[in-house]
Amino acid sequence: MYKIGVVGEGDYSSKIKSLSSNELFTIDFFIEQSSITDFILNSDIVFITNCNNAFNYTDIAVRNGKHIFIENIANFSSQEVEELIKTCNEGSIESCIHFQENRNPALESIKDNIKIPLFIESHRLSTIKNVRYENDVVFELMMQDIFIVLSIVKSEIKRISATGIKVISDFKDIANARVEFTNGCIANFTASRISLKDMNKMRIFQKDSYYSVDFIQQKTDLVSLHNQFEDNKELSVTSNTFNEKNILQIEINDFVNSIHLKQLPKVSMEDGFKTLEVANKILKKINSFGEE
Repeated sequence: MYKIGVVGEGDYSSKIKSLSSNELFTIDFFIEQSSITDFILNSDIVFITNCNNAFNYTDIAVRNGKHIFIENIANFSSQEVEELIKTCNEGSIESCIHFQENRNPALESIKDNIKIPLFIESHRLSTIKNVRYENDVVFELMMQDIFIVLSIVKSEIKRISATGIKVISDFKDIANARVEFTNGCIANFTASRISLKDMNKMRIFQKDSYYSVDFIQQKTDLVSLHNQFEDNKELSVTSNTFNEKNILQIEINDFVNSIHLKQLPKVSMEDGFKTLEVANKILKKINSFGEE
């Protein structure tokens, strides 16, 4: 039986409290009046939510041999993540990064059918009420889609160009990025936190077809070309809708099982580091108005 210790009071605290323990793990929450070090030492897995001192808490955990589940990798610098990766590797410690959309059933249903993506466009738009304003929108929203694209394309990046503006906060509230890969695929990302409605959609184009994924509705549309060798070419649409409400539960179940079975986690610290690096490059482009 693994004991998961939850540190911090991030946005996912209420969701974590609704999770169900099972035959493999129980969940305990840190109380401010107690010793954070003792709490970590008495846990087998430490869940780091959005909180101050996130790196310090994580560092204490990994240096004491505790597996870690990190809610938001954007709370860490690249140097801090590299240091954590080194410590985890030296101590055979497993780490997992929370990228909720990676386990969205709509996306999971099509991943095996995406062979050679040619063009990808994502729109992740949020209303004012549904986001924080503690960081740039690249880190708060766009990173989810960056991770997905990197996991699909599996190619080195050739060039990045990006723009972004401040509208209602001291950080970039709207951002657009274009990422060109060495295999020829191009990905366009748009993120905004001043939209009138929430929208999390992605379209993935490959030869003779494309997938449209609606992450909020958990719906996919496959638009495919028929009669491609004839003059009367036609497009057909095949739609599927899913209904999974507790993706966080699935993520944690998967991580605990990977530790128990000594398997690699579905989203490792290395995956998070690669995503963070691309997000940092995009923000650098926005701030410099240039290209890389």
